[in-house]
Amino acid sequence: MKTKIAITVILCALFVAVPSATPKGGKPAGLPFVVVCNTSDVCSFSGSGLAPSTSYDLSYSDMCGTPVGSTSVNTDGTGALISQNISPFETSCGTSGWIFTLSTLGKRSSTVATSTATDNGTD
Repeated sequence: MKTKIAITVILCALFVAVPSATPKGGKPAGLPFVVVCNTSDVCSFSGSGLAPSTSYDLSYSDMCGTPVGSTSVNTDGTGALISQNISPFETSCGTSGWIFTLSTLGKRSSTVATSTATDNGTD
């Protein structure tokens, strides 16, 4: 009888200990999302790992956080962004460059990825 109780206690302790001993899932790797701007302040972007054939919102702001524009972007059948050129205007922020935010569309939109790009122009 004492053996059965001891085995039961050990098994219960294992069932309690195992969930706390298993490693917690790490944060998933970030979505590859890159924006590059040329010397004329024309920016292009690339990204992958998104839902195939889906529309997203790409908004951009200056480095101070002031919104300067947005556009709808789409993914192809593999989940890669279909790139297009955008020309964000400059503001009097004092720090050159922009913050680009890729978000889902709809009532419950959420940020998917963020990238920054510097103002490479000579203006």
